[in-house]
Amino acid sequence: MRYIVETLGAVTAGAAIALTVTAGAHAAPGEFVYRSQIGGPSVLNDLDSDRCYNTPGAAGVLTNDTDMHVAAFPGPNCEGVPMDAETGAFESVVFSR
Repeated sequence: MRYIVETLGAVTAGAAIALTVTAGAHAAPGEFVYRSQIGGPSVLNDLDSDRCYNTPGAAGVLTNDTDMHVAAFPGPNCEGVPMDAETGAFESVVFSR
């Protein structure tokens, strides 16, 4: 009987940890659509907060259909002084809640 109780306790604890990790890693719904300098829109979706996304050749935002704020950077890998993505050309973005 003791073995069954210990096994059930371990399984329950493992399931709780798995649910916590899965819930924390969930990406935000919605799309971020920006204008590409090579023509046409480009789309980022399933976005994670506080992760840098490179957007080479971005020339302005068409829509930010996420529930997050976006900061744009003049260089790749979110280098440089952050700016409003609506202001023009940028090379990378980071989203935050």
